[in-house]
Amino acid sequence: MTQQTLLLVDDETSFLNSMIRALRNEPYIFMVANNGQEALEILKEFNVDVVVADYKMPGLNGLNLLKQIRVAYPLVTPIMLTAFCDVNVVLQAVNEIRVYKFLLKPVKLDDFRITIKFAMKENQSGLYVPPETQLEELYDDLERNFPGITTVRCDTDGYYLLEE
Repeated sequence: MTQQTLLLVDDETSFLNSMIRALRNEPYIFMVANNGQEALEILKEFNVDVVVADYKMPGLNGLNLLKQIRVAYPLVTPIMLTAFCDVNVVLQAVNEIRVYKFLLKPVKLDDFRITIKFAMKENQSGLYVPPETQLEELYDDLERNFPGITTVRCDTDGYYLLEE
């Protein structure tokens, strides 16, 4: 079994070190970046399974970083971390990026450890499916089961409405 890689992105070195210590007994390869640009450089060179990015960082913030990762590396499982709970940031992270989890600082180490463990498990097993792939699969299923459908809409209850 191949060892999985975790990329931690935060401008607080002490926080990065504490997260690595919390996960030291886990079988992951750890990589760290102090900002979003460093994280993108790492992703160009290495296969990463899970990225945990802090929201508030100088330069490229965590939200914009995870947006770029979603486009360029759709199989990477994104996790957002922040000490600043802004509803708009949460909504963007969930709705646009489809983050696996949104964690608030100070994060409990046990919660962090469990979150990473499940994110890695889903990434490795293929249970985590990028939203673009989910939509393509939905359309393929609908076309097979309802040939000739030209429009798919989602109503307010989350149900799909089909129109011919």
